[in-house]
Amino acid sequence: MATVDVSNGPAEEASEQVGGRWSWVVRDDPGLALGWLLVAAGVAAIVAGYLGLRTQPDVLGQMPYVVTGGLGGLALVAAGGIVIGSAGMRQTNQRLGRLEQALVALEEEILGEFDLIHAGQDGPVVSAARHRATTDV
Repeated sequence: MATVDVSNGPAEEASEQVGGRWSWVVRDDPGLALGWLLVAAGVAAIVAGYLGLRTQPDVLGQMPYVVTGGLGGLALVAAGGIVIGSAGMRQTNQRLGRLEQALVALEEEILGEFDLIHAGQDGPVVSAARHRATTDV
């Protein structure tokens, strides 16, 4: 029977090297941790901008806080969201890759047994492996 390795790959190996309290972050996905870190920094920038903004009575004095805190914070939150989304897509692609490997191994095992069953019949033996779908998705 064929076996398929379903480990997480390089991320799992990296977590063994790092160790310690935050090893789960590296093990799961460092991109995901980076994304949440960017979101937290963005929220902190927005809060800091608001705290500086409310102390300024005139609009001209408020503009630096709006630009750095507000717009900069929004940019950090957006960048964090993009990184989190791409980390999720990467995890999904890895899971689908492992599933595809398992299905290919199962298909090969089933087709091998099919060939063994039909090998004892009279007449020419046509391998089932030649009839399987060869399209890659």
